[in-house]
Amino acid sequence: IFTLHAAIKKKELHILGFEAYWELGLKERVIYRDEFSESDNFGTRLDFNSETQFMSSAHLELGLQLSEKHLLEFALRPILYASQRSLDGSEGPNTFTVVDIPDFDVHTARASLVSKISDSSTFRADLIVGERSTWGASLGFSIDL
Repeated sequence: IFTLHAAIKKKELHILGFEAYWELGLKERVIYRDEFSESDNFGTRLDFNSETQFMSSAHLELGLQLSEKHLLEFALRPILYASQRSLDGSEGPNTFTVVDIPDFDVHTARASLVSKISDSSTFRADLIVGERSTWGASLGFSIDL
């Protein structure tokens, strides 16, 4: 897995009387998987299967500092481009097939409430919704050492 991520973050904003920030980021991700097997002493079978996935995504985040210990975040994460290429030779010798599935996309939106319990601990609640019946909710607790 190879991921390249770049972001611009701007603080010192004021929205509806709250301190706020915005962040814009781009991410490029490449995943490569490979499976290979050889034939036996008599056989001519050679199994080969590889898959490469490319995905370019962006995120736009807006954070509102509700109080000294509470932050409300809203984020959008559109996938700009994605494709998957598969090479499959598991049906026997010289039967390799290439499958290219271009331009699938899933767009998600996230709302998060982040509460700072102490200088080293944080509680986080996330709600994530998206296309194609994608949704999720999570609770998290972190301790910074």
